[in-house]
This record gives sequence, C-alpha cells and structure tokens, in this order.
Amino acid sequence: MQNPAKSKGMFLAIGIFVGMLVAFGIVWLDFGRISEKVIGQVQQVFSADKTMHDTIKIIVEKEVPAVDNTLDDTDVDTMATDSVAVDSLTMLVKKDELLYTKNIKLIALDDKDKAPGIDSAMAKAADVDPSGLPAVYAVEFWKSPINYKGYKLGRNKLVLFGIYQSDDISLVSIGNNLFLKNRDLYFRLEQAEDFCSFNPVTDKNTLAQLNQ
Repeated sequence: MQNPAKSKGMFLAIGIFVGMLVAFGIVWLDFGRISEKVIGQVQQVFSADKTMHDTIKIIVEKEVPAVDNTLDDTDVDTMATDSVAVDSLTMLVKKDELLYTKNIKLIALDDKDKAPGIDSAMAKAADVDPSGLPAVYAVEFWKSPINYKGYKLGRNKLVLFGIYQSDDISLVSIGNNLFLKNRDLYFRLEQAEDFCSFNPVTDKNTLAQLNQ
C-alpha cells in the first residue's frame, strides 16, 4: 500500500500542473485577441495619417495661379485687328443721303369760307403775303437707308423723305394751311422740329377746294 501522505503530494502536484496548463492556455488566448486589437488600432492610426497627408498634398497642389496682366505681341495684334474690324463696321453703316434741293413756288388757293377782299386789303396795308406763308419753299429731297417716308417743315424749308421726283409734287395753300400734293394724293403739312409722317387729306370739302 502507498503512503497516504505521498498520494496527497502527487495529487497536489498534478493539480498544480493542470492549473498551470489551464492558466497558460487562457493567457495565450487573451494574448492573441489583445495582439489583434493592438494591430488594428495601429493600422487605423497609420491609415488616418496617410489620409491627412494626401489631403494636405491636394490642398497644396491646388494653388491659385497668378494672374498675368502683361500682354504679349499676339494679344496686341489681336486687339488691333478687332479695332480695325469695329472701325470697318462703323464705316459700313449707311447714312441718310441728300439727293438734291429745289425751290418750289407755293400755289395759293382762295379760302371760300373767308372774304378775300378784306384779307387782301389788310395784307396790302401791312405789306405781307396774304396767306401768311412764304411764296417759295426750299425743298430738300432725302433718301433713307431704311426707306423712311416723312417730312420736316420749317418756316420756308421743307425736308422730304421717301419722295424723290420734284416733278411729282406741288405745294398748295388754303389760307394758312399748307398742303403737299404728290401725284393724286394730298398731305397736310404742319411746322415741326421733328420728323412727321405724311398725313393724307380725307375730308371731301377740303379735297374739293384743293382740286378746284
């Protein structure tokens, strides 16, 4: 038979050995998990540092280029060419053209609504034209590049646009009213500093007086 004290010592030694093995296994497993965690944290740190480095590099590379205010010969030549083109276009713009000027005598018709004897006596005493209008008008014939038709009337000067033949017109007055006859049409003329459109006469009584 074995000694009881010796058996106890053997079981104690076996227990201690088994406990050491278990402890060593636990420590080994924890060390593996701790190592993986540490390695992951280190990788995150290096990855973040690389991202910051790339970001800083991108910011540095995207510097705003300096503006060059100097002009080289090519730019100067281009500007000169553009100026010539603008001047050429300006020169090509068409302007109003004066064709000729002609003096046209006024044809004064009697105003049947007034007493011509009284008007003539008063005009003779005052030594003025009975109609109060000039006896002769200087008529300018102009041509417009946009085919404008109209007139401007001064005291004894008439500017016409759109009518080119002096033989086609005559100036007629009834009292102090001045009319322009162009072929078979009559237009009432009013003194104005600005150009006016032709205003055709449509009143039958006025037309009857003009055609007498």
